Amino acid sequence: MRRAAPTIALLAVLGAVFGFQAAAIGRTGFVWDELVMLREAVERTRPASRFGDGVTLAHGALSPLARGCRDAIATLGSARVLWLVFSMLLLGALALLAAALARAAGAERGGAAWSAVVAVTTLALTPMYQRWALQVRIDQPAIAAALLGGVALLYSRRVLLLALLAGVLMGIAVCCSARAGSVVALALLLANAERRMRSRCTTSDSDGASSARSLTPALALLALGAGGTVIAVVALYSDGAAPFALALSRASGIDFLFPGSLAPRSHEMMWPALLPHALVLLALVIAAPLRAALRRDARVATAVAALAIGALDVAAFGVSPPSSWLYCGCAMAMAIALALPPMFAELASRVRALVAVGLSVVLLTPAVPAAMALLIDTQRYQRVTLRFAQRLPLRGYHSEGALACKQSAHLPILDRDAVERAFAGSDDERARSERFLATLERSGARFVLASYQLGGLPRPVREALARRFIRLRGSLLVPGLHLHDVGDSKTFYAFAAGHYRFDVVERHRPVAIWIDGQQLWSGDTMWLSRGRHALEVFYQPILGSLVYDVATHIDPGYFTFYERSALGEYAGSAWRSMRLMR
Repeated sequence: MRRAAPTIALLAVLGAVFGFQAAAIGRTGFVWDELVMLREAVERTRPASRFGDGVTLAHGALSPLARGCRDAIATLGSARVLWLVFSMLLLGALALLAAALARAAGAERGGAAWSAVVAVTTLALTPMYQRWALQVRIDQPAIAAALLGGVALLYSRRVLLLALLAGVLMGIAVCCSARAGSVVALALLLANAERRMRSRCTTSDSDGASSARSLTPALALLALGAGGTVIAVVALYSDGAAPFALALSRASGIDFLFPGSLAPRSHEMMWPALLPHALVLLALVIAAPLRAALRRDARVATAVAALAIGALDVAAFGVSPPSSWLYCGCAMAMAIALALPPMFAELASRVRALVAVGLSVVLLTPAVPAAMALLIDTQRYQRVTLRFAQRLPLRGYHSEGALACKQSAHLPILDRDAVERAFAGSDDERARSERFLATLERSGARFVLASYQLGGLPRPVREALARRFIRLRGSLLVPGLHLHDVGDSKTFYAFAAGHYRFDVVERHRPVAIWIDGQQLWSGDTMWLSRGRHALEVFYQPILGSLVYDVATHIDPGYFTFYERSALGEYAGSAWRSMRLMR
């Protein structure tokens, strides 16, 4: 029973991780990254698309789901199942690799199993609002490959060829995402510190010098494996004309080779995570000669203290603002997972189990509120929005992918690339934009579910949309007309036929306008055909709008995609989420 305890604990932790994420598939709101990935996967199924042009391997995995899809919610839910199964396979691979390497190094099986328990527990620190975004943006394979490569590098002291495997894995990781860089750097720090600790603990000076130099061939094999992998990936994706940097960028799906394109959070928040661990490793290296002269109990106390420092480090970042969880807390947790095998070698079997269980509890403490918040139904608003958006009489388009599964064949989803691809030509940008707007008008669109990506549209399109659409609430744009100090008469163009409602800012003051000779008071609606209409104001200037009336079609629980549900996700705890969503 004692030998089976670590295996039982590992299965329990895996079951908890799997259970929480499986329960969240149909409840946690979809994030921007998932919608964009779906849109790009749908685009990839079209004959005109080219694999490798800003498309990653993750798009290929989604293509069978995206081909012929009719429901974005159901398709994205299936994608989440795919990511979850993939994650569990990666965890299983990590556990098997750790056990195999432990056997090769002559370590006890129980030590490797307890190390795996804590390593899996660290995944609970992945922030709630980033769980799915982390995976659809292929950061999860990147971090997983870097983590596996780090484990192989640490064990390469006994089996040198493992450094070559580490290089291949780290090369794959960097080609997937630049965010793997922090995990790679942490693995290098740990490998260097572990070599130096062993060299200072040896009894012979010659043995110590040999141990210190042993990292050089390992690093050479690491560079060979990583370099060969990157070159192979570039050759696979390159079309022969693209420069090296562009080809690698296409292979990875992000422009990480261009300094100006890295978002501040990609390096300003990731690399400082190395500092606390560098300080801990420095203290361990300095203390190594003292540890060699101390009794076993003192060495155990030193290892426990090092793990406690790392755990408190992670816990401190775990309760910080959610935006720092991924880049600081998650990277530090993985550093602890990498450091566990050599540290656990110092522990007796009973102490090893005690430390593993205690450390898992410490790691899970800041993550439990986020895990509970996963089960709050923040997806409900999106389901209601999609029901509204998919009503047949209300044709509309989303700028990022919510309607990717039902977009019109002749009108792509609104984004700059889609506009330029569908309406390319030798004429100028304004002419192409006018053709696009004419197509939009013929489609009979009644609304646009928009967010900040609309800012990437060509300027003529943005100006025309501003003239013909009004922001009704949140990110919902509907046809309409802004009324501001209107004079005696004005001719306006109704972009879409339907009922229009007259609203004013100062609702307590009765104001009336005349459209085509018919009087409208504030709050009244009238049917307008598509085309030109005459607006008249006889008494006083007004401040208000004439807006396409969609209020009668919106469910009382309706809210836009990126407003209330996003607040619930970013709250970072169940208590805050429930408070925001009352």
